[in-house]
Amino acid sequence: MSTTTTRQTTRAAAPTLATVGRIFFALGLAGLGASHFVFGDFMTGRAPAWPEGVPGGTAWAYATGAAFIAVGAAILARRGERLAALFAAALIFGWALLRNIPVVAADRLLGGMWTQGGKSLTLLGGALAVAATLPPISGGDAGYLRLLNLRREFTTVGRVCLALFFIITGIQHYI
Repeated sequence: MSTTTTRQTTRAAAPTLATVGRIFFALGLAGLGASHFVFGDFMTGRAPAWPEGVPGGTAWAYATGAAFIAVGAAILARRGERLAALFAAALIFGWALLRNIPVVAADRLLGGMWTQGGKSLTLLGGALAVAATLPPISGGDAGYLRLLNLRREFTTVGRVCLALFFIITGIQHYI
């Protein structure tokens, strides 16, 4: 097989791989959403436990579980999928990653809680990378749409998030 033929075959397979990746991401996110109902807690990204004495933890878990199931369904149905993936990224960032930062900071350097923060970082990057593979949101030339329709930047953030997680967990395995 010539180099040109190999490149053409690789290019032809790329959209198919992106589609399969989106399907697996959507199913995984819906499964994580379902786990919120099973455990009555926020499971996505392994956020720290809901603060004791603060009401609403179970309600929040069910609401976010339903949201993640809806995001998975939107991606699978190809209806508002980019906006849904970005909503998942925002929810993971706000609820999982930001809540893990104080826990990670309080742990020893590259301690076990770093893995928890890394998981939420990876899910955030995955959601952004999936959003980058989806069709842009139409609606004119509004400035916020340019931000929501980024491709290269979302893909880069996704790669960096995954790389950081691999670096952290790789070092932890040696420790």
